[in-house]
Amino acid sequence: MDKFGYKLPYKMYFGGVSALSPLHYLKMNGFPNNYWGWGGEDDDIGVRVSLSGMFISRPSLKVGRYKMIKHKLDKGNDVNPKRFNMLAKTRQTWKMDGMNTVEYEVVSRDYLPLYTNITVNIGTESGLRPPAPKPAAEKAAAAQNPAAEKAAAQKLAANFSNKLQEKLAVK
Repeated sequence: MDKFGYKLPYKMYFGGVSALSPLHYLKMNGFPNNYWGWGGEDDDIGVRVSLSGMFISRPSLKVGRYKMIKHKLDKGNDVNPKRFNMLAKTRQTWKMDGMNTVEYEVVSRDYLPLYTNITVNIGTESGLRPPAPKPAAEKAAAAQNPAAEKAAAQKLAANFSNKLQEKLAVK
């Protein structure tokens, strides 16, 4: 990105333009739901990519360059003072905060010639609740049987994906 002289400001930088397949999105449990305000969510996504066993591919400067449009912080989207603490905990939270815990209500669908705009209500920061912790017996069983834990996670992701497709089905 031109803002950084086309050099990464740090190794795990993840922001600007990115692309993920639906399978990759599911594998990393989607985006975090616990970030409100500006900052940290893009780096959390970069960490999720790495933790889920994937890597970030960056085109050479001959192939891809991005120029950032100069802009100011959005009004009402203040800097998130908790962003660094939250990012430091991503390794512990990414499997419990993402697609498998997102809740929303479809407010409207606008069917336009080139795309469909779907507006959803995700609530407010004060309305969020952390997921209930797993009972100790369930944690112990999962630790002893990683294949069962993986199968359960895949089933959960498939169920969520099906529900999401039903809710957002384009007519």
